[in-house]
Amino acid sequence: MHLSGLVLLFAQDDETIHQACAMMENVGHFILGERIGPRLSLVMEVESAEEALKWYHWLQELPAVVSVDIAYVTVMDEHVNVAGQEA
Repeated sequence: MHLSGLVLLFAQDDETIHQACAMMENVGHFILGERIGPRLSLVMEVESAEEALKWYHWLQELPAVVSVDIAYVTVMDEHVNVAGQEA
């Protein structure tokens, strides 16, 4: 499981921002945070690094999105315990 904390920077067109947020909600991989001005924080939850990259690029192409910043990435592997050893 891959979790990413992201911050989107939007252009100032509110109608297009609402469309982009609706598109993200419909996908099911994103938990939208609070929008503050032109910025929106969100969490992306996917199964693999390849899938995370695919959805990252998808976010970059959304209407009104100017940039996508990565705040953090966490990888959870059920085959590795907390000490980092094979389970």
